[in-house]
Parts: sequence; C-alpha cells; structure tokens
Amino acid sequence: MTFEEDLANLTDGNFALQILIALIIFIFSLILGKILGRLIDKFCTKISLNQVFYDITKIKLNLNRILSSIVSYTIYFIGFVWSLNYMGIASTILNFISGFTLILVLILAFLSFKDFIPNLVSGFFIHSKGYLKEGDVIKLHDIEGKIIFLNLVETKVKTKEGDLIFIPNSRLTKYEVIKRKKSSVKK
Repeated sequence: MTFEEDLANLTDGNFALQILIALIIFIFSLILGKILGRLIDKFCTKISLNQVFYDITKIKLNLNRILSSIVSYTIYFIGFVWSLNYMGIASTILNFISGFTLILVLILAFLSFKDFIPNLVSGFFIHSKGYLKEGDVIKLHDIEGKIIFLNLVETKVKTKEGDLIFIPNSRLTKYEVIKRKKSSVKK
C-alpha cells in the first residue's frame, strides 16, 4: 500500500479530517512554491540572466521575477489541485475555473476587436471608393496635415509642425473630413 492509500483509508468517511489534510497539502505547496521561487530568483541573479537577455535582445525584462513567479504559481496551482483532488471535488472546481477562464478570454477578445473591426471596415470603404490617398491634405476637427501613410486600420498624417498623428479610419468615415485642393496657379 502506498502512503496516499493509507491516508485515504484513515480519512475514509471523516470529512473534517479530509479538509484538514487537504489544507496541510495546500499550505505545504505554498511554502514549497515560495522557497523554490526565491531559489530560482537567486540563481537567475547569480548568473545575471536579466543582463544576458538584455545584451542579446536589447529588451529590458525582469526575467528573474518572471521565472520565479512562474515556478511559484505552478507549484501553488499543483498544490491547490492536489488538495481539491484529495477532497474529491477537483473535477467540479476545475470545470468551473475552466469555464470562467473561457468566458473571460472571449470577453477580452471581443473587447480587443471592438475598435479593430470598425476601423478595418472603414479602411476597406476608403480604399474601395478612393476618397483619400497618400499625399492628400486633409482637415479633421483640429487636425490638418498631409496623409503620408494609409492602411486598412489607420491613417498617418503629418502636420505643418512636423507632428505625426495616427487617425483611426473609423473617424475618417464617421466625421466630416475636409480634403484640401492642391494649389494650382493658372498662368
């Protein structure tokens, strides 16, 4: 018999004891996760991982903290699942967490695309009708300048002062845009 089987036989029918042992498992995982997280952080500091990463990629990133957090939270999660499994409710709780996570991801995806889709549709409209093109001088509210780049999502305008302004295409189709005529002098 294994230790887990002996423990299961001991706690069989005693729900309070099962909760206590599950709590001990979870607390042990919290302690272990904290210790291993600190060890990973110290090891990464010792080998100067952040500096090595910066030298290679020229991107400042605190890899010590990221790696130690990943290790810690993975151990916390394993301990949490192990304690729930010991009480016999792991599948129910994990199904709930999975469902909640899926709903959260879908909401975040919807919110991230809510501005992208109208800009994309407006970009198709602007390109298909040919109303605006690079080199045109436009005025939109207080913004006046020359279009230097036009794609399906946004338009880059350079003002007389040399400022670059990125205008979402949905604004170009939603609001009144004045297209200045090029000065033509007749002789």
